[in-house]
Amino acid sequence: MAVKQQDKIEKNKGSKECREGLIICLKSAYNILGKIPQCLLLQP
Repeated sequence: MAVKQQDKIEKNKGSKECREGLIICLKSAYNILGKIPQCLLLQP
């Protein structure tokens, strides 16, 4: 269980960082002409 809880914490941390940078990611998506930013691929 400790391992799963740690994994969940890491996953939530990554999601938070992605949300904070979501606007930048979306802008990058337009600049890259159709390529999906990696952080968007991490969203559930």
